[in-house]
Amino acid sequence: MTANEAAAKIKSCISPTAICKISFQYQQYEEFFFPVAISDDLFLSVSEKDFRLDGFTVRQIADVTSAEQIKGTYLKIHQAEGNIARLSAPPINIKSWRHVFNSILASGEVVSIEGYAPNSVSRFFIVGKVLAVGEQGVRFRTFDGSGEWADRPMTVPFANIFSMTFGSSYITTYCKYVKPYPEITNATPIQSRR
Repeated sequence: MTANEAAAKIKSCISPTAICKISFQYQQYEEFFFPVAISDDLFLSVSEKDFRLDGFTVRQIADVTSAEQIKGTYLKIHQAEGNIARLSAPPINIKSWRHVFNSILASGEVVSIEGYAPNSVSRFFIVGKVLAVGEQGVRFRTFDGSGEWADRPMTVPFANIFSMTFGSSYITTYCKYVKPYPEITNATPIQSRR
């Protein structure tokens, strides 16, 4: 499937509302989404899992290997469960990854980022907060499996990211048990003038 074909199929699921079953080049399984916005390179969707809406995700159109519109009984169940009425598009600018992360920085959301480690085929999955956004990447502070915030932030190049998610049950539940967010302080405090 070409990027143009994928974009057309995703766009067809925004209006009228339909579920989009999508496969990506970086995984072996399909995922289900309610697309709510699309740009030239990215699309924003509500994730669907077992007839539940599970947060928002931004993905790259170029990574889509197949996309299929799903209606019929599956969509009718979502309507009966009230999920269609709950669909919304958050105020996230999806023109580029830089725009996406600037929107997230302004919101203060805790997000997960998935991608490839620089100069590697190894994948990464990190959860945390955006601290700053540059031209080529995002400065990010993670927390680990024990709920501890990393001592130092990391920089993630946009070129290595294939997914960003927020508002999922995984993230919102985990955040209840994470230690309070520590403020980053400068090593040398600014002296006041007298």
